Amino acid sequence: MRSYPNGASTSFGYHDLDPASGDATTRLKLLAHANASETLAHIEYAYHVGGLRKSELRQSPGSSDESRTYDYDAMSRLVRSKTSKGVDLEEREYGYLGQMRTSQKVYSGLTRELTEDLEYKYDDALRMREI
Repeated sequence: MRSYPNGASTSFGYHDLDPASGDATTRLKLLAHANASETLAHIEYAYHVGGLRKSELRQSPGSSDESRTYDYDAMSRLVRSKTSKGVDLEEREYGYLGQMRTSQKVYSGLTRELTEDLEYKYDDALRMREI
């Protein structure tokens, strides 16, 4: 736990072992931020076998819970993330060429309305130059 001069504190919890290998890990499992009277934020993380983040759940008083899930392709590249908070939904899809991200599309709501459509551009040295 880390304490701050203003009386707030942050607690961290870690996964002890990787489910695939049984090796010790430092993957964050839980983060809780509190003041003297209440928890201000509570976040839980889950991981796929191999260590890629699978989901997170964020909770704070007076706010709807927010959950996120993450999907990856066979090359361990993030291809989709879904976020829900109350009735608000957002889905992000990512496209790649090799290991380079080439696109990102954001869809909102139950109807999956396209609200953002980004294209990533690279120079000949494979450095990102434009979004």
